[in-house]
Amino acid sequence: MNSPLRLSLFLVAAFTAACSATPPALTCQSTVDCAIGQTCQNGACVDQLTSAECTGAQTRPCGPDAVGSCRKGTQKCVDGKFEMTCVGVVSPVAETCNGLDDDCDGEIDESVGPTYFIDADGDGFGAATVGAASKQACTQPAGYAATATDCDDGAASVHPGATELCDAQSVDENCNGTRNEGCGCSTVGLTQPCCAGRGVQTCEAGGSGNVFSACSVSAVPETCNGVDDDCDGQIDDGVAAAFDGGVGDDGGVAGRCTVGVGACAATGALACVSGAQQCSGTPGTPGTETCNGLDDDCDGQVDEAGPGLCAVTGQACSGATCACPAGQSVCNGTCRALTVEVCDGVDNDCDGLIDETLTIACNADADGDGYADATTTTQQCPNVARPQAGNCPTGFVAPASSVAADCDPSNGSRYRFENSRGDADNDSFCVGATQAECVGTTALPGRRFAASCSTVNDDCNDASAAVYRLVASRADADNDTACTGALQNDCVGATALAGRRFASTCNATDDCNDANNGLYRLMASRTDADNDGYCVGTTANDCTGPSPLAGRRYDANCNLPDDCNDANGSTFRLASVRTDSDGDAYCSGAASTQCIGSSPPAGQRLTANCAGDDCKDTNNLATTVCTITGGQVTAAHSQTCPNGVQNFSLTVVSFCPFGFSVGGYSAQVLSGAGNCSATSSTSITQSCNFLEGTSCRVVADCVAN
Repeated sequence: MNSPLRLSLFLVAAFTAACSATPPALTCQSTVDCAIGQTCQNGACVDQLTSAECTGAQTRPCGPDAVGSCRKGTQKCVDGKFEMTCVGVVSPVAETCNGLDDDCDGEIDESVGPTYFIDADGDGFGAATVGAASKQACTQPAGYAATATDCDDGAASVHPGATELCDAQSVDENCNGTRNEGCGCSTVGLTQPCCAGRGVQTCEAGGSGNVFSACSVSAVPETCNGVDDDCDGQIDDGVAAAFDGGVGDDGGVAGRCTVGVGACAATGALACVSGAQQCSGTPGTPGTETCNGLDDDCDGQVDEAGPGLCAVTGQACSGATCACPAGQSVCNGTCRALTVEVCDGVDNDCDGLIDETLTIACNADADGDGYADATTTTQQCPNVARPQAGNCPTGFVAPASSVAADCDPSNGSRYRFENSRGDADNDSFCVGATQAECVGTTALPGRRFAASCSTVNDDCNDASAAVYRLVASRADADNDTACTGALQNDCVGATALAGRRFASTCNATDDCNDANNGLYRLMASRTDADNDGYCVGTTANDCTGPSPLAGRRYDANCNLPDDCNDANGSTFRLASVRTDSDGDAYCSGAASTQCIGSSPPAGQRLTANCAGDDCKDTNNLATTVCTITGGQVTAAHSQTCPNGVQNFSLTVVSFCPFGFSVGGYSAQVLSGAGNCSATSSTSITQSCNFLEGTSCRVVADCVAN
């Protein structure tokens, strides 16, 4: 289509739309159903030039998604266009500390509020080191502090305001830049209080002056206990807003707490009072428990069983609902099972009528014992509230009162058949066959109803109530529980016959002496006359009690080897020994075998423990060597010439060891060609050889004393 034609159609359409007083009525499914220049909008063909976004009272949502505090608004349709105004919209705003997601980013109170600093040691002061972790938050997070003034965040006793301690490590406890201030003192032993009076410091001498010692009490993080734990002079400071504290918390919110349970629960704030956490909340007043799924009486239980929970008598509360027991319904304000109407003066089917249109059957009862004879008659049930039996005429009973036909219609005390057995001694143990007898409430004389006879066993002696059962027993004349002899069945009562014991209570071992209750078992033993645990002789089986016979010991308790002297409790084994008189572990003489105890006699040693042969067994300083050649040496003396023969006393520089004395001695020439000879172990004679002198000393041997 060319441009002039398009323009013409546009003008015609515009003129037509402007002059039209009614909306187009042509319905459509799509634009293909409309004329040229029209489009299908909301089921109607409208001109393309006047096509609308909306029609009528149409609205549409506008604004941000409903995240956090944000809410969508509504735009109304006005003249086919949605208004620019978004009514009711809540748009994002800057985040503030109000517990809301103001900027609608899915996070609450993020990146706002004061900055808190990591408090690793929990002393209430944050780390002062460069780059220490910090966090911006509206409320103080656990493990963080409001200030970054702690000079050591690894020690709870170090922080501004802490008590300065006199310590060898020179720690600056109060973070003021000065260490151990005020620690000097005048008098050693003087004491002064520290840590708010809980501890004491003592004046001690130091390298550069007297100083007070460290406090006897260490500072620890403050807790709610009525004690100045951190030694800052304040008690229970900074712990009032701790979590829980043992009085209930409020959803994990710091400082909040809950007191009371059920309907009485109330929230409050935690505080530390007199060394204990307390909650400011006041519990409500308990009410009466009702069936509503709540703890009305504030005892920690919901809808617990008790009167008054449900309005209808007999109803039980379950899941906040009152209901009668299974098989029962509400009738006249109470729960009961509804049944077919019977003649009993009760509205059984709960229809408001009692014993309506009922007849009853009555049986003859000539002896008046309540048991029917045979004849049956019928009588109308009167509509009165009285027992059914009273509705039958005199001399008749209702069939429901009769267990069976009367077995003796002429005797009012006998009316039923009951199985019984003989029990002449009336001990409940019966004998004889069961037989059916016509009785009343009790069995015939000398008999017992079979149902009440003991089911353990029949009576073995029905003439004596004291004996009634057969029990296997064995002889136990000395009553030591160890039995002897063969089993036999005795007719007994609660206890065994004299001199006998029920086999089930006999010990496993037969009695080897039933005349003595101290002897009852055979045990293998050997002789141990000196009672040292070492035995002699052959094994014999003795009849004993809990312990062996005098002078003997059970084989299993004998030590090895056999006793070499059973008359002496301190000697019991053969061993190879040698003499060691001086106790130096070196032995003399030949080895000999002797009977000894746990150790050899004095002056002797086990051969295996000898370190070697002793050269002198009276001197514990001499071992394998008794002579030390050249063991003592004097200082050297040098003589210059010309000189004649001269005598000199020399100083000993290497003495004989303790326990040794000087033996032989001689002069030793160290240099030169002069003459020298020893006159004693510490003196020497020297002379010249022409003009040449000599250097000499005395060397002596050491001999054990």
